[in-house]
Amino acid sequence: MALLSEIALRRLDGVYFEETRVQRGSAPSFAHRYLLRLLGYTLTDEAQAAFDSASEITRERVFVALQSKLNASQITALRKKAESISTASEFQRILLGEKSEPVELRLVREDELQGIFERLVTQPLPYSEQDQLDLIDLAELFPVGDLQAAARENNAVLAGLIEDYDWTRSMTVTDALRVAAVWSNGDQTLEVAPRFKLKRSQRRALALALESVLQKSDYALFDFPRHTELWKRLFTALRVSDYRVPQLQAAAHMLFEDQLPSMNALIEHLIGESDFDGLLVHLRTMPGVFARRLHELIRKMPDRRAEILEAFSEEAHRVSTRVLVQLRNYFAGPDLNEAPNLPFAGKSRTARNGLIENRKRGDYSDVVQAVDDALSSKLMGKKVYIGEQADKIGVMTSNRSSAQGSRVVAQGSRLALPADAKFLTLFTHWKDMDNTDGYSGRVDLDLSGLFLSEDLQKSEHLAYYSTSSEHARYSGDITSAPDGAEEYIAVDVEHAKRRGFRYMAIVVNSYSGQKINTIPECYAGIATAQSLNFKDFDAASVEARFDLTAAGREVIPLLLDLETLELVWVDMVFSGARSGANMQSSTGLGSVLSYIINFRGLTVGDLVEKSGAVRVDSADEADLVIDPRMSDQVAQLLE
Repeated sequence: MALLSEIALRRLDGVYFEETRVQRGSAPSFAHRYLLRLLGYTLTDEAQAAFDSASEITRERVFVALQSKLNASQITALRKKAESISTASEFQRILLGEKSEPVELRLVREDELQGIFERLVTQPLPYSEQDQLDLIDLAELFPVGDLQAAARENNAVLAGLIEDYDWTRSMTVTDALRVAAVWSNGDQTLEVAPRFKLKRSQRRALALALESVLQKSDYALFDFPRHTELWKRLFTALRVSDYRVPQLQAAAHMLFEDQLPSMNALIEHLIGESDFDGLLVHLRTMPGVFARRLHELIRKMPDRRAEILEAFSEEAHRVSTRVLVQLRNYFAGPDLNEAPNLPFAGKSRTARNGLIENRKRGDYSDVVQAVDDALSSKLMGKKVYIGEQADKIGVMTSNRSSAQGSRVVAQGSRLALPADAKFLTLFTHWKDMDNTDGYSGRVDLDLSGLFLSEDLQKSEHLAYYSTSSEHARYSGDITSAPDGAEEYIAVDVEHAKRRGFRYMAIVVNSYSGQKINTIPECYAGIATAQSLNFKDFDAASVEARFDLTAAGREVIPLLLDLETLELVWVDMVFSGARSGANMQSSTGLGSVLSYIINFRGLTVGDLVEKSGAVRVDSADEADLVIDPRMSDQVAQLLE
């Protein structure tokens, strides 16, 4: 199963063989071993023994997974070179001349893949597209059983992906709407209005599930007005009169007659009437709503701030870790005077990122403390190994728009590069896609670099129309990538600093028109180099690569801090970024980059410390082993 091999490589840095029976007369293939090395990998002894024992078909499936980052011409050249190796002595002699250190891959067993499946089903982060593809493949091998989605959107996705998944447990009215959207090939975020087209069995299942919810909760009716027009469409499609669902029929009648009160309207009414006690009664039943409206309540009722915080503190332990992290990052972040506008990301894969007005004024340390208190017992007593980079990498709380999904980090995360690096190569990789959204399958991405001074005032551009300077070089424009392609920018770090530059932003522009996050294979990264000659690029020298997830055609994936030698992750849409347009305005590129450079959100290390876990020094003694660069692994801290 080539797809399972790809999952093992992507999520566990290992290789998987669905069978390892020894073939008659099988012997170690040094050509295969050398091809692995040329691809930048080596195997542990256990993995190598399994590889040598596996069938030729199985070996080839592993190579398919390992070669996913290369184009056809590169693969052909490497295979031709490897085929010349036939003996152990030749293999060892060539290895002595190798300078780069390969990535060691271990043997992944079936129970580990089952663990991936179970973690994916129950992860608190909304699924990326890659998560969904992996779930489809893994569900063929493992039963879903009693596993339950932790995120509302994921519950709907699983209802569409896995036939025997029970989506009705702990369901809300809006959950049913999401399921109907997914069954109609729509968007589970509900940002794009679905056109409901349901089978009779699906209509009946939804009607009975909704009737059960209405019977169990007096507050369920408040959910309908959140999506009034969608519910009118769905009620028409459901034909609720066909079923014995009296409460659902009554709700549908009230909705069409505009007689249903919304929770927002109720809360606004209670605030307007200064019915503080009544307000808290309702909010205590919905801790997630309480958390999301906390700032609004404090702004509108400043004289009741202490009482609001006391009530919130009593319920905050019921708020998910993911929401608490988002809440803390907001309240601990800059106020209106420091950052007039804040970046935001849309929910769906077609939504844009952008800027919103910052309404936060004054000191919110008391709110931050209340959130910290709520976090303090979330991972109490668990032993966690997270490595050194965890103190600079932010906690990823959403990867909805991620096309690849597993290697995604939070905006503002910093990755330390080798302190002695004199030359660095920044790159983007992509591959053509199927004909979608009216565009041809051809994908033409343009990579460009924007050098910036420390105050973000001075700038210099490097792109297809200006391919070199004294301190940097651009590899040239590639207009299609049927087998995958890369563009590079090589930087002389010290020379750039002497020219007065502190930062370098790389910009990826989709010249062919597709939004970046809709391209299935698209990522950016950074590698150490020996010179400005990008032709000497070595895949084994890659320090980091991350999938591009921003929903736009012009994206800033990352920023290089030349002074501290750190990669700062940005991954944000911004029109005019290539030219440095609008650098000085409060809504311009300078404002966005300044916010991200200076923002210090909760890191993975911070979360482990604040949530009561014990940070250990080795993976062997840990209950949880987390690579902070892998969002699906970080999600285990948010459960």
